[in-house]
Amino acid sequence: MDKKRQGSVFQRSRRQIVTVIMAVFLLLFAITLAAIYVISYQELYQENQDMLEMYVEQYHENGNPSETQRSEESRQGGSPPAQDEPPDHDSTRYLLSSFYSVAFDGAGEPYSTDMGDGTLYTEAQLSEAAEYLLGTGRSQGTYGNFVYCVDTEEDYTLVVLMDNTLVSDSFTTLFRNALLLGAVMVAVLLLCAIALARWIIRPLEESDRRQRQFLSDAGHELKTPVAVVEANAELLEREIGENQWLRNIRSESGRMAGLVSELLTLVRTEREAPPDGAAGFQPPGTGRGAAL
Repeated sequence: MDKKRQGSVFQRSRRQIVTVIMAVFLLLFAITLAAIYVISYQELYQENQDMLEMYVEQYHENGNPSETQRSEESRQGGSPPAQDEPPDHDSTRYLLSSFYSVAFDGAGEPYSTDMGDGTLYTEAQLSEAAEYLLGTGRSQGTYGNFVYCVDTEEDYTLVVLMDNTLVSDSFTTLFRNALLLGAVMVAVLLLCAIALARWIIRPLEESDRRQRQFLSDAGHELKTPVAVVEANAELLEREIGENQWLRNIRSESGRMAGLVSELLTLVRTEREAPPDGAAGFQPPGTGRGAAL
């Protein structure tokens, strides 16, 4: 019973240690992952907006890239024109990105559409998306797989969209892999936390065992000399009669016998499993302070 009770007490302590370690780790992991996600998203979003601004600048300088390219190819006999070098900032990613744009006149009607180099979206789809974004009244943001910006000039309004599908998919894959790796790390940390909790509690278990053993041994060792003193005082009283000093000896030996009895009662009580709802109950006068 004693081992069962003590095992349950220290088992609860081990569970509490493991719970605290795991809670702290999960909190730090969540904060770190959220910080990485927010910082990376903001950095990526800002880079996308910078590239959209670069497209807008080139649009203002050269007009609709699709129309410019077709006119250049017609003048040069169908050969592709040499592309103007964009600004040095992230030029490689700029060249690899897919841009689409829809220009609206002063009446809000689309009159020029840049279909880009691909055929993923029709002109009707781009016009519908651009009209919707124009109606939101926002100058920039995200829409589905697009990052967009709206630039308003005196005689027209330009809605530019950049296809961000590949980057978003890569970002999502990276985030998902981070979660999977985090789950593996949580499992590994759980095993380490269990081992650490056992290592922390082991000295406490040994100390508690030695303390209980000391109380039990001390109670039994003191019981014998107290009984001998009491018996000798009683025999001496029969021989010489009652007097003040014998009364003091018997009184103090009786008090000592009571303390030893309470000490042994405490040891027996702690060895017994407490009833449900009375885990902290101790009989009156059997506390450690009273016994010592």
